[in-house]
Amino acid sequence: MSHRFTLLLLLSFTFCCATYAQDTKETTIDAPPTKQKMPSLGCIDKALRVRAEDIKGSFTDIQGMTVLRDAMISMDPQVPFPIEIKFEKHHTYQLLFVNSKDASKAWLELYDGDDKLITKKIITKSDDPQYISYPFSPQETDTYLIVLTQQVKGNQPVCGSFTIMELPEGTETLPISDEHPPKK
Repeated sequence: MSHRFTLLLLLSFTFCCATYAQDTKETTIDAPPTKQKMPSLGCIDKALRVRAEDIKGSFTDIQGMTVLRDAMISMDPQVPFPIEIKFEKHHTYQLLFVNSKDASKAWLELYDGDDKLITKKIITKSDDPQYISYPFSPQETDTYLIVLTQQVKGNQPVCGSFTIMELPEGTETLPISDEHPPKK
């Protein structure tokens, strides 16, 4: 008899906690749930990877930059892909976003630690080059937010390549273009 009472008490407690957790969850979420999946790291697009490696090589081979972060990103159309990273004061960084050839528009946004927009770079399918390169030298050490987005017809995920490079300390700063990498 005591086992039945314990089991009943345990089930009641579990039901109450589950109901409470559900109520709490519903009151803390402002937006309705979506069926859209979150973008993720890792996708396969050999042509994009080769193009990204070639562009990246222009910065690493000619200017001596080192790669800090490099990833192929699976992105749903119009779904922002946030990247949080700590940048050091007075270091020179190069942000490189190579978008899918299927993207009609792509953009990179950079926000400081206070969520203030530092820059928003946009390219369209007719622009040349078909990537975004942005040099950045922060005035303070902080955690920054980079947001990448691609606009593609349909709802199929597409690949993107994103790289953060840094000019090593003590290296003579060369002009860094935000339009094209230096010519080899």
